[in-house]
Amino acid sequence: MRISGPEGENVLPRLIAEHGEAIAADLHMPRTLVDRLGVVPS
Repeated sequence: MRISGPEGENVLPRLIAEHGEAIAADLHMPRTLVDRLGVVPS
């Protein structure tokens, strides 16, 4: 996920670091897997 187009800042690593527990819970996945993948499956 980037802010301000393709040249923008990649904010996904920060979002995962700060909100990984909630993201993992919403996806019904272990937090460790979300951290290892570094992506949020669609």
